[in-house]
Amino acid sequence: MSLHLRNVGRDAVCVVAYLALLQIAVESAGTSIATWSVLAITSIALWATLSAYGRYRIGVDLPTSRIGSAAQGYVELRGVAKAHPGRDLRSPHGLTRCVWFRYVVEERTRDSYRVVRSGASHDTFVLRDDTGECIVDPDGARVDGGRLRRWDDAPYRITEVTLVDGDPLYALGELNSDHSHAGPDSVGRDAASLLAEWKRDRAALNARFDANGDGAVDLAEWEVARSSAQREALANRTRESALPPLHVLSRPDGSRPFVLSTRDPDTVARRWLAWTIAHAAVAITGVFHGGRLLFGLH
Repeated sequence: MSLHLRNVGRDAVCVVAYLALLQIAVESAGTSIATWSVLAITSIALWATLSAYGRYRIGVDLPTSRIGSAAQGYVELRGVAKAHPGRDLRSPHGLTRCVWFRYVVEERTRDSYRVVRSGASHDTFVLRDDTGECIVDPDGARVDGGRLRRWDDAPYRITEVTLVDGDPLYALGELNSDHSHAGPDSVGRDAASLLAEWKRDRAALNARFDANGDGAVDLAEWEVARSSAQREALANRTRESALPPLHVLSRPDGSRPFVLSTRDPDTVARRWLAWTIAHAAVAITGVFHGGRLLFGLH
């Protein structure tokens, strides 16, 4: 159930809380319970207003980065979703080929539906723009948009949302990149591994480094072997460092939003602004009525 609520979004959860507390206030009219219910609504609305406004400012102020030149840390990216080569992920009920899915299975009751099962995929996929690509780890993301499909399979109602290969994707999250550089520590470790490997084949070691032909590698010849291992390790690391770095986008630490959306950034920002205004309206109304109840004003 927590997975289902997380994907609904904090704003919708706040609305549910408003309605539940409002019902308590109405049913407890004239008592302290009603007053505290209104104050609770006001507190939640104030928090939700600040949260939504913070997301709105991030969406407006954070510039879009190019994957190929993006700095490490919290970034905004735009591109298209792509599947890993050879990966064939399918949604569990509709069997839709996709890069990510979420599903909710609800059972029909007498007058409504109740959630009996929900879930989302954890497989990574690729976000690509015209400068490069990064791996997206979707765990913990708020996925907005996507392709919605809903159907009945009595007595159940099944809802699936998918992101498919080629969908446009707007992302906010933490970008980390693995740059393989030929540093002295890594080269030294690689050289030691090479020497250990060569020592396991004494005949080949002697054939390569026994310069005086006495059947053994002496100290001077061992120094030559060490220098050769260093050069080979450095050459290997240099080739690796020429490869593009591996970029990974994942959930940021703290309260900053991790968003994957098929909508454009302006649309996402406008939605956050609309939520800011809606929560602020609830907070102002709550302050007004809460004050009247608290101080006995009529």
